[in-house]
Amino acid sequence: MKPSAIFMAIGVGIEKMVEPKVGETLSGRRNGNNAIAMSAHLHYGLGSTTSQILEILNYHFSVNVTPRALFDLRKCAAEILTPWYEEIRFSCLSSGVLHTDESGWRVNGNTHWLWRPATKNETYYMIHPTRGEQAVNEFFAEYFDGVLI
Repeated sequence: MKPSAIFMAIGVGIEKMVEPKVGETLSGRRNGNNAIAMSAHLHYGLGSTTSQILEILNYHFSVNVTPRALFDLRKCAAEILTPWYEEIRFSCLSSGVLHTDESGWRVNGNTHWLWRPATKNETYYMIHPTRGEQAVNEFFAEYFDGVLI
């Protein structure tokens, strides 16, 4: 049986329908913050496909998300997180010591590179189609006056 967002509360001689209150959502969004965070984590953190995420949200949580709505959730997460993410980049560029590494990363079946500059407390991830100078110049667009390891 498919779970429902509406629960049956059964007490001593009492039976009534109860529906959880929806918390504050982002302006103009039908889905809440938890759906945005979960869809981003499932896709970017765990590598789940769109169809897998739709199955989880729609079946297990009865959220009724379409592929387009899922795209909008990801776009919303990007809009919220981009300024914070750029702060991490600036912090890395401002550090005295910066460790960096790159690894192969598949994007639509093509090899790209996942660059990972990191300080003791922060890590910045940048996916770039090249492994060489173009990627390095893109990250170090601003002046870096530290030690690069």
